[in-house]
Order: sequence, then structure tokens, then C-alpha cells
Amino acid sequence: MTTLLSAETNAIVKLDLGDKGGTRRIAFSRLWDSEQSHASFNRLSNLALKFSTLARPNLHRPIITYTDVDGDTITISTRRELKEAFEQFVVGTPVSATDAATPIILRAQASFIKKWRGNGIGTNEEGNRPMKISKVVATEGIDTLDSDGVTNEPLGRGDDDVSTSCTSNLANLVSGSSTATCRDIVPKVQVFIMMGQSNMLGLGSFGPVNKEKTLQNAVIRQGKYPYLWNNTTEDWAVSNTVRNVFVMGSGDSNGTCQNNSWMAGNQCHQGKHIGPELGIGHYLETHYNSDPVMMLKSCIGNRALGWDLLPPGTPSFDWTESKTGKEYTYAGYGQSPERWPKDTTPQPGNWKAGIQYDGDTRRADEVLADLGTFYPGATEYEVAGFLWWQGDRDSRSPALSEVYESNLVAMIKALRVKYDAPDAPFVTASLGQSTLDPSCEGNCGRLILQAMLNVADATKYPEFAGNVAMVDAHDYALPGEASGNHYGGNADTYMQVGAAMGEKMVELLKK
Repeated sequence: MTTLLSAETNAIVKLDLGDKGGTRRIAFSRLWDSEQSHASFNRLSNLALKFSTLARPNLHRPIITYTDVDGDTITISTRRELKEAFEQFVVGTPVSATDAATPIILRAQASFIKKWRGNGIGTNEEGNRPMKISKVVATEGIDTLDSDGVTNEPLGRGDDDVSTSCTSNLANLVSGSSTATCRDIVPKVQVFIMMGQSNMLGLGSFGPVNKEKTLQNAVIRQGKYPYLWNNTTEDWAVSNTVRNVFVMGSGDSNGTCQNNSWMAGNQCHQGKHIGPELGIGHYLETHYNSDPVMMLKSCIGNRALGWDLLPPGTPSFDWTESKTGKEYTYAGYGQSPERWPKDTTPQPGNWKAGIQYDGDTRRADEVLADLGTFYPGATEYEVAGFLWWQGDRDSRSPALSEVYESNLVAMIKALRVKYDAPDAPFVTASLGQSTLDPSCEGNCGRLILQAMLNVADATKYPEFAGNVAMVDAHDYALPGEASGNHYGGNADTYMQVGAAMGEKMVELLKK
């Protein structure tokens, strides 16, 4: 249907903000998006926040309603509904500024609710009082407004055409005293699966603030990583769009949820450790702007790619010890034990090759199967990328070091098949102590580093051109820091490696 509205439409919104700002008169021209040629609900929403007397408007969402020609109260939550609200009064009425001096008036009301965000499911943004609101019809929150109260937010948060309905009492919805039956406008969540061992798990120190190499000291005392700090509230910044989820278990056990929150600097593993996720998340948040993102970490420490994390379909191989000349067969996926003398019958144990791969992916699958619990309001997702930081356990075995390259290739292919993501970018990071110097033997990880460099080399693997990249963590580790000592708990190392991985991931996403 051809719209009756244009930039010249002579109309205004009289927006009743109640005790949060009185009634404001908003010219239709302030809502018109000339690039998209439509009235923008986001602009109306942002202006409502700007004109309110809320002390911290960025922590709230407006719910905007109006009374239609039939006398019913209608909620506006998309550009289409805003268009319909105006056009029902336009029919049979001159709309050009040159046709009539009296403007069309849309009388609307705005109520405000706090954004759903905090330390985990069931808490408000301070992370304390349980919230009964499970889903809310509103645009996602806005943190910055320009002089007209307008952001450059792209379509997908209120300015899309997703139909919504709400049957809960609006007053109860605002107060949080009833469960809403509204459908959140949450686009498909972009999921990034993060795997590895203790490097990825993360043992960077969170505090205390007066101790060097902790995150608190780096952010609060030294002013590093400003995206983690909100100068207005003098507290940790909390992402509105990036979810930080971490599940952990040994082998194929059920495991536990270690973290389920909006990304924030103080959301730490066991309340005291960080990994690379904060640096990664910063780049993903910037790249996706207002679109929903989930960092889904599923890993545990002291696991080898060539044994515990071996991907499905990887065959066994024979290897000869250089010092003794003894020959061994190393387990393929599903076999046990890790190795046995060649041409003998293996005696299986309780652990088998790939059991950690099975467990880590299954636990990630369980999160995705219960998506709304881990990303409130979401119903759809796609796996958009993979991040891998691992290699310490393999570096301690000459045999596993030699086959690391082929196993890493198998891992990339297996994950892409499993998550139906054939072109999803894959970023790997090396061990911080590793160099290509011939003296870098054993746990120094030279062979692991070379394997990662090879896999990221498009001349060696043309199929990975533009979709696989690696980060040399040695560029960020201080002398004496290594994967074996968890980089001395230095938060800067985890932050910088994470930021480098996030930057690489975004580079691949743009290709």
C-alpha cells in the first residue's frame, strides 16, 4: 500500500509523559527518516527518553500507546504501527503543510520500564530483586542520544515490521507485578562458540583494585579498556546486546553454568577470574551495533585436541618414539586408551578420544535449545563464528604436537558441519610463550604455533581463505608468562589476546 505520509506531512504527536516530563509536542518532521522514507519509531522512542525526567534514561525503555478511532488503547512498537497510527487519522484529511494550517494530532502516552539486564536470569539491572517480566514489547535500550534525541540505530530494534501484541495490564507491566504476555522484538541471535582449555577458560585476575595486573587495577586505576567502565554511574558498564554465557563440565558429564549475564567487566568466572571474552565481546558489540550477540563458552582446563577434544571422524595414527624407537598407536575418535603399543589389543579405560568434544558441544547445544533462558526474549539464533584458544596439553606430547595441524583442520570442519555453518569464521590463538625459534621445543609450543600459522595460510588451505585467522599470543604475553602458569594471572594478557581475537573475527565477518 502506498503510504499517505511524507516528509511534508502536517502532523504532530502530543506525547504525555506523565510525571516523567509532562506533555511534549513533537513535530512529525522530527520523526521522519529521509533515508528510509518512513516515520521512525526509534526516533519517537528516543525523544520520549530525552524529554523524561528519569535520572538515568539509558537504563529504561518507553512503552508508547495511543487511543485509536474506535477508542481502543493500542501499543506502538514498530515503524509500521507508528505509520498506521498516523494514517488512520490521515484518511480523508489534507496532510500537506500547504493544504491545511491545522495539523493532524496523534495523542500518545509513554510509560517507562527498566531494561531487563543484570547478573543472571531473574534479576533486575542491579542484580537483586527478582523480576516477573519475562518479555516486553519495546525497542532495545539506547545509551547515547544526539541533540535531537535520535540515534543512528539500524533497523531491527523497533523500526522493523515484526508484529507484536500485548494482553497484560500496562500499569502492572511497568511495576513488574504481573507476567507479561508480550513478544519481544529480538532478532536472530548471532552466536559465537568459544572452545579450548584453560587459556579460553581464563585465569586472569579480577581484583583487588590495588594489585597490579588485575582487571580492576587496569580499568579503575590505570584507565585501560574504557569500554568496560561507565563514567556516569562510576561503575562497570553493562552491555545491552551481548550475552556472556559460560558452561563447563568434565568429559560428557552434565556440567554447570558458570555465567549467564549481559557482558560486563565484573561478571567473572568464580567471581575472581576473566578470560578473553571481554576483549572479544567488545569488538562483536561494536560490529553488530544493536543486534543481539551471544558469546557461548564451553570448555574446561587441561584438555588435548589430539585426545580429549578430538573431533568426530578423526582416525588413529601410528607414531615412533625417537629416543626409544618404540611404536605406538594413538587413539582415533571414540577409541581408548590414549595410546597403546602398535599391533597389540588396546585395553579401554573410562575415558575415550573426543569425550570432551562431545561434552563441550552437547552443553553448548543445551544452551541453544533453551535460548530464551540465556538470551531473554530470543527465539532464533545462528552460529556466526568459532573462537579457539588451546594447545598447552598437546604441546607436552611430541606425538600430539606433530598431528596438531591435521587435528585443527578436522576441528574446524567438524564444528562447521555440526552447527550448519559452512562459512562461519574461525579464529585461533597460539600459546603466549610460543615462537618459531628452533629452541622453542616441548611445552614452548613451536609446533603448535606453526600448525596454527599453516592452517590460517590460504596458500596451504585455499578453502580457509578469508574465513580462518590466527592471533599470535606471544605479541601480548610478558616475559615469563606462559600457558602453563596461566600468564601469571595477568588480566592485561587475557584482555589483549581477547581483543586481538575479536578484531580478527570482525575482519573475517566483513569479508
